[in-house]
Amino acid sequence: MEEYRPKYLARRKKYIAPIRIISPPCRPSGTNGAISAWSCRPCSERSREVKLYEELALLLTTSGSTGSRSFVRLSYKNLSSNAASIASYLELTRSERPVTTLPMNYTYGLSVINSHALAGAAVLLTEKTVFDREFWEFASAEKATSLAGVPYTYEMLKKLKFMEMELPNLKTMTQAGGKLSVSLHREFAEYAAGHGKRFIVMYGQTEATARMGYLPAGEALNRCGSMGIAIPGGKFRLTGEDGREIKEAGTTGELVYEGKNVMLGYAKTGATCQREMNAEGFFSPETWQDVMRQVFII
Repeated sequence: MEEYRPKYLARRKKYIAPIRIISPPCRPSGTNGAISAWSCRPCSERSREVKLYEELALLLTTSGSTGSRSFVRLSYKNLSSNAASIASYLELTRSERPVTTLPMNYTYGLSVINSHALAGAAVLLTEKTVFDREFWEFASAEKATSLAGVPYTYEMLKKLKFMEMELPNLKTMTQAGGKLSVSLHREFAEYAAGHGKRFIVMYGQTEATARMGYLPAGEALNRCGSMGIAIPGGKFRLTGEDGREIKEAGTTGELVYEGKNVMLGYAKTGATCQREMNAEGFFSPETWQDVMRQVFII
């Protein structure tokens, strides 16, 4: 599962719009692996225009939680379909006013902007963090209706006595970017239920643009610790080593997600940005110990 800490903890993600591919100006040469000299190519050969795959919209880095960071190739269809799914299950309308708590070059932060933009809503932009008094003054004055956070955000909100704040316009709180502890999940779910708000835990990865699953607000208290159900247009299934689908509880298997928001593939070289890849739309994020405990199936 993707893990993320906000930029004020010195972990940031980069958003790169590919325009040119620049070859290294110099390369080592030698015999038997020993570098004896450096050979340089003419500048005219080092820089060349390339024709990118027409559906490639952007490259977004993974968190690197399972190794070195990778560039994920996302298409326009990936972005639009995931934004539409999120807008659908969150029931977004033009009246929404989310306040930014995550950088837009992070897959979760970007999905908040895309989904609300699709719904025609206003987005309250601020560089302040939840630690700043100005952030809460801004959110209150501009009548923010929702905020998004990773586990660390909610840990800090508890310490900041968020549940004692007067935020009458705040109606929705969403969480993703890592697994929230069951105890903290329950605390915020109880707070939301007692104050007429929605607390929605979600699951996703950069390779699926942003979101793959969500736990409906109505189940927030009943299923603490669950990652929920597949988003609209998506599908989860658990498969065994033989590739067959597992339907029995308590069985170890690989969780496979299928949907239009699955990436084109990873960008490893310039050539991988020039063609379509992974057209099947399948992604295997992790292996789960117990499908019935982690995936809420209706």
